[in-house]
Amino acid sequence: MRVAENSFYALCQAFKASPKFLGWAPKTQELLGRELDFACRPALLGAIPLEEMRPSIIQKYLDGLAGRPGKQQAALSAFRAISKWAHVRDLLGGDVTHGVEAPQPSGGHTPWTAEQVELGIRFARRDLAMAITLGAYTGQRGSDLIRMCWTDVEVYEGVEGINVIQKKTGRQLFVPIIEPLRKAMAMWERRPGPFLLNPQGQPWLRERLSEHWTYERNHNEALRPLRDAGLVLHGLRSVQKENAIAAIFKLEPRNPLKLKTTT
Repeated sequence: MRVAENSFYALCQAFKASPKFLGWAPKTQELLGRELDFACRPALLGAIPLEEMRPSIIQKYLDGLAGRPGKQQAALSAFRAISKWAHVRDLLGGDVTHGVEAPQPSGGHTPWTAEQVELGIRFARRDLAMAITLGAYTGQRGSDLIRMCWTDVEVYEGVEGINVIQKKTGRQLFVPIIEPLRKAMAMWERRPGPFLLNPQGQPWLRERLSEHWTYERNHNEALRPLRDAGLVLHGLRSVQKENAIAAIFKLEPRNPLKLKTTT
């Protein structure tokens, strides 16, 4: 593959048309493609000739996004992907992200403690408490939580669990339903569609679920400790919650978040 023009803009266009980029999940294409589109504007990196691209330029661009760690990390992921793709095709003289750094967003991957999980389940708005419960006991991404339905529940080799096809990876998983989750689900209404619905009774959009949680966390005084910790729903994925969940429900630790891949 050739880049039609000697510019970072042209390289981005070639990369976005490549089988590598098009083979990613739609959400990944949307996220990283948006960062590349923004960065390759002529006033930013777009007009820079490829032979002039180097790590110092990428670092300077990321430094210009100071105060927005989420965007910095997303942009760095996009740059690393295009750099790796272009370098092995002799479109770039080297890895233009070597040594480049970007701060980690605070709270995004912070695991919830036993007390924090319990607090969220007890005092958050009911629809959000259900999301915390499902996230804590399945360890799945929010994009998968909002698609789980009663029809996904089945018994596999004597174990009741939830069938999940991960939206991001496409992997098919069987997530066992441990006793605390079973007790919680027994109080949920059985009806067609996803377990989790928004206040209007409609399926959640992933971004809206996060927005509602952030608002609830920031305005519900009972959740002040969660606000102060900056906790987000994605933090529920941490496998470090194993003992925390057991402590809340007075159970023996039993690896509740260990997933089993089905064939």
